[in-house]
Amino acid sequence: MQQKYRKITPADVFILKSDLYLPKSALNKITPFVPQPSGNDFIDLFTYLISENCNKSTAFYANSMGIEERLFKSAISAITGISAKDFVDEYIRLNICYLLEHTDWSITTIGKQFGHSSVSSFSQYFRRLMKCQPYEYRNLKKYGKKITYHYYE
Repeated sequence: MQQKYRKITPADVFILKSDLYLPKSALNKITPFVPQPSGNDFIDLFTYLISENCNKSTAFYANSMGIEERLFKSAISAITGISAKDFVDEYIRLNICYLLEHTDWSITTIGKQFGHSSVSSFSQYFRRLMKCQPYEYRNLKKYGKKITYHYYE
């Protein structure tokens, strides 16, 4: 009889490391969300590597964990139900959205935290993940309003 295991999602292991993202002056302003570990050492190590290195290739993570890339992708897919690249994107999206909602950091600063050298590249990356610009997301979540630049909207 085969046993069914629950799939581990990026939201299950989302950890905002206060010492990585937030300067000491901002630590008193927000309370970082820190859930329980997933219970799977492989996924916990993978998410730790994502939080330390941000948006690297799956080959980088496989090499860092000492496993062949093909086997790494298969293992992540079997454990999570999504591809390794999708897992990385979703985990980073959770972090970015948290920072946009709960800090007053500039979009440039948040982009640099995730390895983007320019606002343009960060905005393109965020738009691919969320279908909106970072400033639109922030205004909608923080202030409940949509900003438009068109007179008739």
